[in-house]
Amino acid sequence: MVQVNLKRVLKKSGATIGTLLNGLSAPVQIYDASGTLLAGQPNSAQTEKYPVLVGERQIGWTIGSGDSEIVATVLSALCDRELELKTLADEVLDQYREINLLYNLSEKLTASLDITIVCQTVLTEVHKLIPATDAAILLTDSATKDAGSIFSLNNVNHTAIKHFAATVLATAKGEIVNEVATDANNPSSSELQTIKAFITVPLKTEQGIIGVMNVIHCQTIHYTAQHFKLLSTVASQAAQAIANAQFYRQQVREAKAREEKLQQQLQELRLEVDVAKRSRQVAEITETEYFQQLQQRAGQLRRNRQ
Repeated sequence: MVQVNLKRVLKKSGATIGTLLNGLSAPVQIYDASGTLLAGQPNSAQTEKYPVLVGERQIGWTIGSGDSEIVATVLSALCDRELELKTLADEVLDQYREINLLYNLSEKLTASLDITIVCQTVLTEVHKLIPATDAAILLTDSATKDAGSIFSLNNVNHTAIKHFAATVLATAKGEIVNEVATDANNPSSSELQTIKAFITVPLKTEQGIIGVMNVIHCQTIHYTAQHFKLLSTVASQAAQAIANAQFYRQQVREAKAREEKLQQQLQELRLEVDVAKRSRQVAEITETEYFQQLQQRAGQLRRNRQ
């Protein structure tokens, strides 16, 4: 949460506040929330007190005559402006970090075609971007389109993952659930009792949904639309990388199957060659004049015995 320091605001706008205080008809004291005097001289005779606010939160007060209220109002406006600037700066910084992480993720995903490495890389980067107890990817079976392989960072309960994924696979739409225990779509089973909140989004490619990505928290947390958008952005990057890895794995399997089939055919061919070779060798022996003479003598011997 962005904090505004009244002392720092006074320092940044010193000339403006100094001119204002010097132009008042009566002295005014400015205090921070802890009661530390930041400007003016203590005066026990002055009792009128006006709050210095940032939104609805009081970060100090002014004491003095009726002019003290004007000073409090000006300080509140300056503090609100400081809050806006700091909030904007934090948002820009967060966006820069997200863009940088997404860029790094893109580089890492193109560096490997091993599906396990791809999924673990995605989950590790997601964990850096979104607060979570665990993150997981469920991939569908290419043949049945049902839940298949599961990859997770911290061995999250697979039953819970499949439960969260079921709706996404059916509707192709992600969702945020910040109160799992009270959500009507989530039964109060033992597998879900330890999970407080989650975000789930589909992994989409041009060919369809290939799986689901989840972030899960076992403590009370409020996931926002920004978290959902960020996870969806990562999922869009991850889906194609995973699809490429799956295609590569399938190509490797098919190549291995072709190699095994070729090896079998070669073995069969060797056997056929061996048989043909033996047959030819037998033919070469039986066609010789010597073998012919032996056959004739054997015939004569059989006839003489008869």
